Amino acid sequence: MANMETIITTIIVNYNSAKLTERAVRSVHDNHVPGYKHEIIVVDNTATESERTALESSISGLANLIVNKTNIGFGSACNIAYEQSHGKYIMLLNPDAFLDKNALSILINYLSTHPDVGAISPSAFLDNNKTFFLPSSPYSNPLMLLIEIIISKVGILQILGSRYSRVRSYTELTRETPYCKYNLSGGHVLISRDLINRIGGLFDPRFFLYYEDTDMFLRIQKLGYKLYILPDAKVVHNYNQCTPVDRGSKNRYMAVSFQQFLHKYDHSGILMLLLQPVSRLPYTSLFARRKIKDLGILSSPPQFNVPQKLQSQWILEFGPNLSFTPAALKKGRGPIARIDHDTWKLLKPGQYYARLGGLGFFSKLNIWQWVIE
Repeated sequence: MANMETIITTIIVNYNSAKLTERAVRSVHDNHVPGYKHEIIVVDNTATESERTALESSISGLANLIVNKTNIGFGSACNIAYEQSHGKYIMLLNPDAFLDKNALSILINYLSTHPDVGAISPSAFLDNNKTFFLPSSPYSNPLMLLIEIIISKVGILQILGSRYSRVRSYTELTRETPYCKYNLSGGHVLISRDLINRIGGLFDPRFFLYYEDTDMFLRIQKLGYKLYILPDAKVVHNYNQCTPVDRGSKNRYMAVSFQQFLHKYDHSGILMLLLQPVSRLPYTSLFARRKIKDLGILSSPPQFNVPQKLQSQWILEFGPNLSFTPAALKKGRGPIARIDHDTWKLLKPGQYYARLGGLGFFSKLNIWQWVIE
């Protein structure tokens, strides 16, 4: 039984997201956990007077604010907050995410009663109505991550890998009991302070952005602990709402961090040696040989006609890549599949793809593409 002095610390890193950060803070503040006190720490990486003022006025009395003079990166900002925190448990939450009511209580109760679990996450959804499910990243192992890159670029492996990802994501969507994963998201995860100290600290500061959480989850597993997702606890993660960084810049950040990740764990140098030719492989998609309906430039959300034989139950996915990794998905039934207006408003300009099919691995898939300007 926790006493009244037991603290849960939530760490939120802000970057040009004051309004979203306020929403995230309030979602934590509204998550009453019997026997626990809240400590919320917001670290601002924006380094502008206007953002600091906006945060001070919106979260005053709800959270402690730390303002960095420059953008020091996500992981390093979290580390600063962690060093000043007092919580027995640490909740990491992105500014564009917010917890469902009772989510934190469910997570705390499970983590505190399962000593073999090192980190735990709620089930994640893209939109506020929790219509489109966000599956977790499948791997934290460096070799498997490199194999994923190969699969994404090599002919028939693309289709097989994408279909496998589709079935795996649907399986997660329909889970009703806690399930184990090899990787989670650092944007909404709960960990104990004791374990963080045992793995050598929160985030490796060498990772400016991306893979700092993958590295942490790998360190947790190397100590023999498991990673879990709880379907009963839910979080809405309005993905990609925080910063105006374009896809190209994000891809460059990700590529650099992936090389750092491989270098850290590839003691033999073999994986780093393989990365160079793999990264130069041309993207020769077999998806392009399939019939893809081009919807052109859209200013309002599309709807898709469902073939008669699929109307009893179907899966609709959409995302920025033709491989549909990553992709948000929902299951449904009936003659029409839709992307609702609330979800549509979350989409940034760029190319998007959607596909619709049955539940099976070999189900025929209908694919569409469109552009948002």
